[in-house]
Amino acid sequence: MRQGPKSGGIRHIRILVAGGRYELSEKVFGLLADGYFELEDIESSIRTGRVLKSQKDELAASVGCKKYVITGTDTCGYGFYTVGKIMKSSDGYYYFFITAHDQEANYE
Repeated sequence: MRQGPKSGGIRHIRILVAGGRYELSEKVFGLLADGYFELEDIESSIRTGRVLKSQKDELAASVGCKKYVITGTDTCGYGFYTVGKIMKSSDGYYYFFITAHDQEANYE
């Protein structure tokens, strides 16, 4: 069963995230667990965001070999930054968050 286009874009990413079809990297999960932001902030940033730029996925593991830098707003209206990529699994597509944080913060 096909669950979306073969290439990405913000529309496809929004559909995946709204449907709960996403995973978090260990880095994002750690920041979430440490209380830097809530899961709802990540979801809000995708819902309100725009693709700032796309980059080549160095691992070439994503759909279209792209990573997406997306900026939107968190649940309080503050700027929020994410980087992620669309992945394909045996049961369809999902979005993988590589990093996520307040737009002004830098946890690198």
